[in-house]
Parts: sequence; C-alpha cells; structure tokens
Amino acid sequence: ARDAMPKGGVVTIEARRPAARDYVLLTVQDNGVGMPPEIAAKALDPYFTTKAAGKGTGLGLAQVQSLMTQAGGQIEIVSRQGEGARIELHFPMFEEPA
Repeated sequence: ARDAMPKGGVVTIEARRPAARDYVLLTVQDNGVGMPPEIAAKALDPYFTTKAAGKGTGLGLAQVQSLMTQAGGQIEIVSRQGEGARIELHFPMFEEPA
C-alpha cells in the first residue's frame, strides 16, 4: 500500500467480524494510484510487478495469497485506477474444541 502512494497518502487497516458471518475480515486500504482491472487481475501472480527492475520482486501479494490459502481463507482486491486499492483478507473462524 505504501508503494502505491509515491507522493504520500493514507493507509487504513481495519479488522472486524461482519454480522452473521463465519470469518474475520482484515482490510488494508490506501488512497494511492489504484490499479486498472488488468493489473489487479495479475497482482497475486508470483513475480508480477509494475515496479522498475531492482525495485521489487513481485512476491508481496503472492505471499499473502499463499498465507490465505494455507489458512483456508480468501483474498480479494478491490481497486480503481486513481482511487486507491483495498485488499480484503477473509480469515475463517474456528471454534475451539470443548
């Protein structure tokens, strides 16, 4: 999120349990440059980056997706170019055994 705001901006992190849902929602939102749909569609791919050579590996969101898969959750990217991006992480709720 920070890298999407080269001139500065605001990053918001929120955790909540949506009413009547069986997951915890962790949201990371920025008011940076955003992503057009064709970039957002590739953003979770390992080694995909829009950064200049030597400025990034393209592994950040791919690692987050791997974590979510291992946890049984989901990741969703909501973004519009020029309006920032929101990454939603849906972590499943687990009940502790009695």
